Amino acid sequence: MRAAQSHVTAIDHALGWSDVQKEKPLTETQKQVLELIREAGPIMGKQICQRIGGNGSSLRTHIIPALKPHGVRSSGTGYYIE
Repeated sequence: MRAAQSHVTAIDHALGWSDVQKEKPLTETQKQVLELIREAGPIMGKQICQRIGGNGSSLRTHIIPALKPHGVRSSGTGYYIE
């Protein structure tokens, strides 16, 4: 079993899939949102958009997913850091 796991890892590495797991650096907007959630969380998406000048669609599809590895979660009361 161990050899099979090593084999898959070697294939993943050869295909460059291991690089996908590395986090990309945050954009300036993502950093702003992360700091805002740290300071004011839980905070609703609408409030975040009003403060940074973005839109809800971009927040949900691009910004929040990038912040999940940093502990950002959502609930009925807004975004917070776990």
